[in-house]
Amino acid sequence: MKKLLLLFVGTFILFISCSDNSNSPVIKDMGNYMPLAVGNYWVYENTDLFTNETSIDSFVVFKKITIDGKEAFYVNIFRDDSYRDYGIFYRDKNGVQLYGKALFPLLDSADTDCWTYQRDKWFDIASRKDYWSFEDSVEGDSWPSVIPSDDDPSGWETIMSKTAWLLKIEGQSLNNAQTFDIDGRTVETKDFYYFGKRIHMLIEPENAQFTTTEKYEYLDSNNRSILANKFILRVHFADRIGIVKTFENLYDGRELILNRERKLIRYKLN
Repeated sequence: MKKLLLLFVGTFILFISCSDNSNSPVIKDMGNYMPLAVGNYWVYENTDLFTNETSIDSFVVFKKITIDGKEAFYVNIFRDDSYRDYGIFYRDKNGVQLYGKALFPLLDSADTDCWTYQRDKWFDIASRKDYWSFEDSVEGDSWPSVIPSDDDPSGWETIMSKTAWLLKIEGQSLNNAQTFDIDGRTVETKDFYYFGKRIHMLIEPENAQFTTTEKYEYLDSNNRSILANKFILRVHFADRIGIVKTFENLYDGRELILNRERKLIRYKLN
């Protein structure tokens, strides 16, 4: 009887173990979302959704580079065969990171110079984490700023004010896979979403008269001037392929000034 009971218990444990193994999710190497090797390239059709004008963007892995002890890859970026930018990417089993400022060069804004005062750092762009964020701020020197005193532009006056900048970036995995056709293949992607805000504050400028009729700046509850630039970026990665599609919106204050889509049309991996 004891032998029969032991045989039953052993069989039950074996059954449970096999069931757990077969039903447990397969944990992918997150680094596979950005295959990196010298010579790899990705070619994208970049479309301005306001005008439907298109250009061709190419991301080419140029060389290896070590930063902060990480062996990363230097990626040259071309637009219509002319050099435009570069990106430094790093990957491991936990995800993909981009070294730079404010997720450039994934952001396509031509206004990148306005962000370059921010220090370089590693940004998660594909992560196991459900949510991640980064915040940085810089206080600048006094500088002249035009403040309207009434509706009449002739009444605008120049003041000297102390400035500060705040950059905040939030990212999250949406886990809503989509399928795209690439070079005759249908691939499934994982969707990552980023929201960023750059805020310019005029800190207690001397002798400034604020009004509700300001055209280019917005007021907070402390009667200081705030100008916010916001971006929304959605990036689709495909396992063992890389970035398949990106969508980008950029707002200047409350106005949408950039609405673009990048779509992968061909690629080569070594």
